[in-house]
Amino acid sequence: MNSPEIDRLREIQLELLNEFRRICDLEGINYWLDSGTLLGAVRHHGFIPWDDDIDVGMLRKDYDLFAKVVHKHLDSTKYYYQNWIEDPNYGQPFSKIRRKHTTLVENSAESTNFESGIYIDIFAYDEYGNKQLRQGLPIKVSRRMILCKCGYKFWLQNNTFNIKRYIVYLPIRFLSLFFSRERLISYYEKNARRYNGAVMQKVFENGTTNYDKWAIPISCFQSFTDLLFEGELYSCPGDYDLYLSTVYGDYMKLPPKEKQVNKHTIVKLEFEELDSEA
Repeated sequence: MNSPEIDRLREIQLELLNEFRRICDLEGINYWLDSGTLLGAVRHHGFIPWDDDIDVGMLRKDYDLFAKVVHKHLDSTKYYYQNWIEDPNYGQPFSKIRRKHTTLVENSAESTNFESGIYIDIFAYDEYGNKQLRQGLPIKVSRRMILCKCGYKFWLQNNTFNIKRYIVYLPIRFLSLFFSRERLISYYEKNARRYNGAVMQKVFENGTTNYDKWAIPISCFQSFTDLLFEGELYSCPGDYDLYLSTVYGDYMKLPPKEKQVNKHTIVKLEFEELDSEA
């Protein structure tokens, strides 16, 4: 992408973030800037220079409440809410708010059929049981099976064919043939929520590929603080230092130049319909 495209993309993502925040404020729902977006707020006071997405997080009870009330408040002339219950072609365990009249397609999802406008990601956090066999492995396998059923191809990376990843996914693709998408989603949700209410010390992000790495002390979310992100204040974990240290280690230190790269490979980005809307 060239610089004007990146600027336009980020402008729309901020618009989506503000719509999300507006709904949360109306309903008194707690949320926080999540993962790389939180890191960007703390270290750069905005987007990480080589990043091009926005992530927000919520504890499961708030995530479920948001899903229940979002359609009551969302400006449906401009935006739509997407999760794997409402969109039968969408395969991720986290939801999105997307901008109508735009297109953003990443290479792994190029052969899918779900709605694909510019988006922000909304992640649910469930209580972490530290049980790979009872929670970590079931959600990892069932998620990958769901993604295969929805047409994702994660062996395509940076427009190249990853033979190792293709081989890893072969048995998962085969197993997915024997289960319906709905049954797999039910199985995923059951295991992700397994320890909710058990007063565990950590929560994990639904959507991470590393169950243990993204196990965050729940104390991070006992309070919230506002931090600047691209000139506006947004809710962040009260103990964002512990959160970021847990996930990134020495998070204020910039990675080496060769690792300052965007991990999303966008193969199609269109604003044309949005331009005609104006």
